[in-house]
Amino acid sequence: KKYHEIKKLFGLLNIRYIYYNSDPKVYDSTFEGYPYSTMRTYLPKSQNEYKEFIANLSTKKIYQAGFYQLYEIDNKYSLPHFYAPNALSLYQNRKSDLNNLNVSFFENNNLHNLGYMTDTDCKKIFLNNECKKQISLPKQPKIIYEKINPNKYIVHIKGADKKFVLIFSETFHTNWNMYLATNKPNSLLATFLPQKNLASKHFMINGYANAWLIQPSDVNNKNDYTVIVEMTDQRIFYLSLLISFITAIFFIVGTIFFLFRR
Repeated sequence: KKYHEIKKLFGLLNIRYIYYNSDPKVYDSTFEGYPYSTMRTYLPKSQNEYKEFIANLSTKKIYQAGFYQLYEIDNKYSLPHFYAPNALSLYQNRKSDLNNLNVSFFENNNLHNLGYMTDTDCKKIFLNNECKKQISLPKQPKIIYEKINPNKYIVHIKGADKKFVLIFSETFHTNWNMYLATNKPNSLLATFLPQKNLASKHFMINGYANAWLIQPSDVNNKNDYTVIVEMTDQRIFYLSLLISFITAIFFIVGTIFFLFRR
């Protein structure tokens, strides 16, 4: 019943809604046994108790059709799509020990904008002497971002005079890359121009999201600058589209030329 911590965990994972099926048949009488019975020891014992559980986790019911209900979680627990944490909490990456991963969250969850990374990733990204139980990052820059499309974001960073971690709350993928932007980062040409890639300090955060460690030396010691965060697989699509367009133009021109010769 640590409702406050659970809601902060939802915010960390970008969970905004709870779907609830209140049908007694799915929980009270015909609930599956092993291995789900173990998890049930941590959850409400019946549908009646579940109603209290849901009420403490949500702010209001926004939809209902029969047994099916949708609840909204308090927006104050949500984190921005891009944010800079003021501390990183480390945990051991033992996937077989789920309880240890949960304890690491609930013990250190005293800060709203906290990031969680494995001790293994910490040793790859930070200096070994920095990889203690918690890494403090007290100076946070101002971050404003624009969503160009689902595969490209423009992020404006202001007042970054020290190193910081930028978290992007989207599923981790090695092809999410960050580039120091040109004067016109929104242009299609900027997508193909050579740019400084900051991918060397890219790592997984919060168990699912993307993060980059950015140091002043990475951005030419600037305090205010803009970066592009882009799924580089999309460039293959753009290139293929360009080739298809050029091929279609040649085909049309060739057809017209052939018809006029006839």
